[in-house]
Amino acid sequence: MGHDQQAKFFVHAYQGFLQGTCHALCGLADPAQILNALSEGVSRSELLGSSLLTAVALTFEKSGPANVACAGHPCPYVLTGDIWQKVEVSGPLLGFQEHQEYASHCLELSGPVLLYTDGLNERLKDNEWQQLLNILMEELKQEEPSLARVLDYYDNKADQPVADDMTILVLIPDDWQAS
Repeated sequence: MGHDQQAKFFVHAYQGFLQGTCHALCGLADPAQILNALSEGVSRSELLGSSLLTAVALTFEKSGPANVACAGHPCPYVLTGDIWQKVEVSGPLLGFQEHQEYASHCLELSGPVLLYTDGLNERLKDNEWQQLLNILMEELKQEEPSLARVLDYYDNKADQPVADDMTILVLIPDDWQAS
């Protein structure tokens, strides 16, 4: 999407598109269908189709597995015991080509799910990324988890100020108990 003023312009353009699309797609339960529709909308727009857009879509049932589909977005992680397991799910960027078909993958929810933008891990070495995941796991086991330690660690390890966005979202199942 770019950085600085260019990114701000596209964020506002995408905001209107995504609000309308999300309202129209609220009845869909399959993440692949959601990404298919988003991708089609992006590919048909001259303005929106001129930038890069990643997405991840998840749907959850009250009990049972979740479904996930990705469009050029970093793969999610699921915390299983004391191990973050990468969920190998991928797909091309939204709008990359017309009539793109994404695939949904079943995701057994054994623990929290980590979703993030590439701005989080692109500036970290492999061992630093693993340490960040370990800090996140430790925080999630606290009575009142916080991302503050994770972000402090990141700020101290990133080799320079980051121009890219960095978003972290951790989804914790209601019935998950930290061990």
